[in-house]
Amino acid sequence: LVQDIQTYLAANQVGGPMVPVDPAAMVEQVRREIAALLGDGTVRVETSGDLSPMVMSPPRLHEVLRILLVNAIQHRVPGRPLGIRISARPERVSGQTMTALRVADNGPGIPPEYHDRVFRLFERLAPNTAHPGTGIGLSLVRRIAEARGGRAWIENTSGGGATVAFAI
Repeated sequence: LVQDIQTYLAANQVGGPMVPVDPAAMVEQVRREIAALLGDGTVRVETSGDLSPMVMSPPRLHEVLRILLVNAIQHRVPGRPLGIRISARPERVSGQTMTALRVADNGPGIPPEYHDRVFRLFERLAPNTAHPGTGIGLSLVRRIAEARGGRAWIENTSGGGATVAFAI
């Protein structure tokens, strides 16, 4: 918990040089790191579309992708294979065009009335005993996006599930 709070407090700092980062390569790096969570093939992670380089700190993009992939895995529907699709497209945010990275899953989804609430610090929709974690992950994603002039939000995924979008 203390480590997560320290990470949250530091999230508005740049976190390293701002350079073009290949999101597809970063997804592969995170996949290798969380291989044990991906299990026996019941979790499929794929990238789609043009994942053009994003200008940001590589450790921050790594952190965002790791949080979003682990969240999708932890909150999956038991007994159903999990599909996670990562895509990117231009998005208008505060009058400027930014790259929006989307991590979509076929999990249980998030009811619309909770789309903003899940980004609050320490907010957990499931009881603490249902899933490990501190309730800091999505608030950290939003803080990283906002520190770079962007935003993070939830969309419904067609066919069920949730999409977390992150624009910088």
